Amino acid sequence: MSKKNQKAKKQTTEGEIPSPGMVDEVSAATQGTHTMDRNETIREGTEGNVNQELVTVATSTPKKNEVAVRAPDIALKPVAPNANGLMFQEYGHTQKLPAELLDSLKLTQISYDSQAAVKIPYFDATGQEVAARFVTRDPESETGLSYAWKRKTKPIPYGLWRLDEATKEKSVVIVGSEIESHVLWSHNVPSLAVVDETVQGLVECLLPLTKVKKISVIKNGAGSGHALRLLGGSALKEKVNLVTLTGGHTSLASIHIQSPQAFRKNMKALSQSCSLAEHEEQLRRERAAELWDICKDLAGQPDIPTVFADDLERSGIVGEERLAKTIYLAVTSRLLERPVSVVVKGPSACGKSATTQGTLKFFPPSASYELSSMSPKALLYSPESFVHRMLVICELDGLDSKFATYLMRSLQSEGRIKYETVVGGTTVLLEKDGPTGLILTTTKTQWHPENETRMLSLNVDDSPELTKRVLAAMARGDRQEVDLSPWHALQEWLELSDRRVTIPFAMCLPDLIPENLPPRVRRDFPALLNLIKANAILHQATRQRDENGQIVATLEDYAAVRELVVDAMAHVLQNAVPSTVRTTVEAVKALTAGTSGDVSETTLAGALDLNKSSVSRRLKLAAEGGYLKNLESKAGVPARWVVGEPMPEDQQLLPTVAQLEDALQCCTPKA
Repeated sequence: MSKKNQKAKKQTTEGEIPSPGMVDEVSAATQGTHTMDRNETIREGTEGNVNQELVTVATSTPKKNEVAVRAPDIALKPVAPNANGLMFQEYGHTQKLPAELLDSLKLTQISYDSQAAVKIPYFDATGQEVAARFVTRDPESETGLSYAWKRKTKPIPYGLWRLDEATKEKSVVIVGSEIESHVLWSHNVPSLAVVDETVQGLVECLLPLTKVKKISVIKNGAGSGHALRLLGGSALKEKVNLVTLTGGHTSLASIHIQSPQAFRKNMKALSQSCSLAEHEEQLRRERAAELWDICKDLAGQPDIPTVFADDLERSGIVGEERLAKTIYLAVTSRLLERPVSVVVKGPSACGKSATTQGTLKFFPPSASYELSSMSPKALLYSPESFVHRMLVICELDGLDSKFATYLMRSLQSEGRIKYETVVGGTTVLLEKDGPTGLILTTTKTQWHPENETRMLSLNVDDSPELTKRVLAAMARGDRQEVDLSPWHALQEWLELSDRRVTIPFAMCLPDLIPENLPPRVRRDFPALLNLIKANAILHQATRQRDENGQIVATLEDYAAVRELVVDAMAHVLQNAVPSTVRTTVEAVKALTAGTSGDVSETTLAGALDLNKSSVSRRLKLAAEGGYLKNLESKAGVPARWVVGEPMPEDQQLLPTVAQLEDALQCCTPKA
């Protein structure tokens, strides 16, 4: 044997993966003689028997006292199918693959689950075996084969050790099975196999290959779908082409078996290619058409929030129409680059969480992520996506960490979180993308001021009148089942639509809003505009689009939003006093008129016909505004309430629809 062939044989027996150019030399040098590692003949740790006449390929250096087994030439000797499993000879013959290729790939005959099987080793970029799959016969499967990962294996793409070929060819083909990679390699086509949805690391192994300009994904099975999802969300997206096989073929292997010599010609003739962007657009259109058929009647309604409020009440949530509508529009605003965040406030047992959760049922689960509480860094490490999604935390007490509230502020203001930390001695940058909206419920009248100014504060109705309505509804037991499928379809359809909105009257609004408002109006005004946009997006089926394809918001959108938020905005901007606070202050004033005394909480509750919890909350709000004072400074002693600073007269914060219409006509250029 020549020194060159001796060297080739030594490389093979020592477990080194030969390069494609060495295949012929290695095959000739080894002359079909290979070793079989005893571990390859066991089923998950149980000793098995393998016929010494079976073909085996070396997977490691021969151990002491092990006997080499001679392998026949599998490419030339047809083998009848084995009913008890898959023979190595059968695999090579039925797939019409050259013996020297399979020899270089170190496939091995083993016994798996009491059947003959072929082990397909997975090597990393350095040629080290890091994973494996077992393949055996399965007459009931579509391909006639059955696969299983080796226990404790980390699924990775198949073919990492051959990626240099992709760099040379400046292209790579992603397939859904090892067999297809074997076929492509036999024709000198670079390939990686992503065999199922558990495989990870595809993007990471391809990103460094800057010379690769084209990544083709063969559309056939769960693996290819997984590969498309991974690549579609990466910087490689523009390089990706989707290849669909025609002529009744479901894999490249079937094209190869039909005629190995004409494979390249037939593969080109029997495939249709499009960019990933084109494929995604086609899928979007098809899905949008399906959803439209479900939601078109709802989407054509002139006032969708009112239809929603009616369905919500039929489902058992009574009386909180304004609150529910506002939450509904806020969740719809998740589709914008700046979602509107809200905090729902009120005493215990007044329906804050019930209204919020009842509203969320009208959205698909992907629209929100609900938590009862979370640890300070949970957002950083959560596997959940928060892109165009609402984070919902029922009861603010579940969020008592300053760091967690800081992270939420970053999501709201910057649209993402970037946090550098040290993990295992290594600096790691943790990133979480938005945009993300926030919905909180709380019994507190105020919370962290930095967060408070980034949210729209909404108060529940704790009046005795509403309580009676709720009790009457409970007594009647008239809760009905509501078909939520059109509601879910509507929101999914909106997600797939062009959501750009223009507000023709936006420039008129600042001139119609009072001057000398506190600085937080700079945050509340964009929230107002985004709610108007959300209402326009919701009604886009009945709205016009401009020459740029943008949805044109109307005065009807402004009117709907103004009705919902004008009081809430006026209160936080101190432009008006809430009616509940004004009533409470007037009651204290009446009870202390003509006296120098004070009023207790119990006396005031009786005068207002309210429970002490509601009264306590109203007193706190009045005290925060300076309209009432507590003369008792000792903790644990009943409060003694007296009138404080005079309440200002309410001023109009937002213009009426008629005022805005007049202003719009004045500032619109005449044709």
